[in-house]
Amino acid sequence: MSVNIRKKVAMSGSKPTTRPPTTHNCLRIVLITAQAMGNFAIDNLRAEEPGKLKFKFKSWKVLHTALFSFAYLFCASFSLYKSLTVGILLNQLISPLFYFHSFITSLLFLQLAYRWPHFMAQWSKIEIHLLKNYKATTDLSKKINYSAVTMILVALLEHTLAVCNFVYSSNCQNSSTGAEHLFKKEFHFIFNYMPYHFIFGLLLTFISWTATFLWNFADVFIVLISMIMTERFRQINQKIKINVEEVNSSSNDSSASFIKVYNTDFPKAEYKLWRQIREDYNNLNNIMSHLDQILSNLVLLSYSFNLTFILVQLFNSLRQMDSVIEGIYFFYSFGFVIARIVTVSIFGALINEESQAAMPYLTSLPTEFYNEEIQRLITQIHVDSAALTGHNFFRITKGLVLSVAAAIITYELVLIQFNQATLNKYMTANETICF
Repeated sequence: MSVNIRKKVAMSGSKPTTRPPTTHNCLRIVLITAQAMGNFAIDNLRAEEPGKLKFKFKSWKVLHTALFSFAYLFCASFSLYKSLTVGILLNQLISPLFYFHSFITSLLFLQLAYRWPHFMAQWSKIEIHLLKNYKATTDLSKKINYSAVTMILVALLEHTLAVCNFVYSSNCQNSSTGAEHLFKKEFHFIFNYMPYHFIFGLLLTFISWTATFLWNFADVFIVLISMIMTERFRQINQKIKINVEEVNSSSNDSSASFIKVYNTDFPKAEYKLWRQIREDYNNLNNIMSHLDQILSNLVLLSYSFNLTFILVQLFNSLRQMDSVIEGIYFFYSFGFVIARIVTVSIFGALINEESQAAMPYLTSLPTEFYNEEIQRLITQIHVDSAALTGHNFFRITKGLVLSVAAAIITYELVLIQFNQATLNKYMTANETICF
């Protein structure tokens, strides 16, 4: 009677307040925030079920994204034109790169939004099964939210220092006062060719801040997705570790070992267990391949632009800085970009590390406990380890950090060797050139 009552209460009672830590639930707040900034044009992001996610070309969200994309392209075009008129000093390329990166990233997130509902429909089925059968190793929702807030706040501080650097810079002076003076300094590449208006200045400021969010959100999104997929592999590895430790502890007893070899019932259960683990690992690996297909453009863009920013900033460090604010901004900005590319590399590499982490446990099993499913699992882990890639040009592994460092040193030496004239121009730049 009491069991029936519990069942009725469970069926008729209110829905649980805590949502399962699925990818959809973990990323909901982050994606809603991104949508407010003109990205991730998907309907029903607030829905509890991922199956309700939809992408519609004819929607205000897509129009919202298109307007922001046009604004980024507008700013990028004017800043590039200003750089061409000056003579393309490397320092002048920061603004065009910044807005072109935002423009391309907005298009890539629009492409990702188109593919996201189909991916989540497949992934949610597998993920729910994993959450039911494998114990979580961390509070993923809190970890995702705290990490996202921290990275975005650090990025906004970097942009705040950039604005302060423009305000207090001795370059790019104009005869205006008040807000007009500040707007004309920060957006010199536009107001040199277009008439000033206060509302236009406020709009450009808003576009600049949303571009900053987007410039960093691509890396934030890659890191958060990497954290989720790493956790899913870690859950499977945790179960493998527990089962292997139980087998190894029981194999120390000769009588237990005799039972495992000659009892016909237990090996069937053991075989079924390992088959389920292998199939779950295989499903997770297949989802990683699908995820890599829809994220590879974003990964390639992230590494290419981050490397370019690092090279330009390193080259700019060779010129004399006029103020303390400029020095603080430079060192913070340079350190921030370095930390960003390292963070993406480390968290992305954790997927690859966790996808192979079960190998030592599997190979430590006693010979009498090996079966076909364990052997197939070992082969798959060895041959088909999961990893994010940059359109298959490179795989995000721990060794990639050293490769990136070597590339930075090599290309920076080339820049210094072939840009002596640019360095000399830095020293004689007049006040019409804005740094």
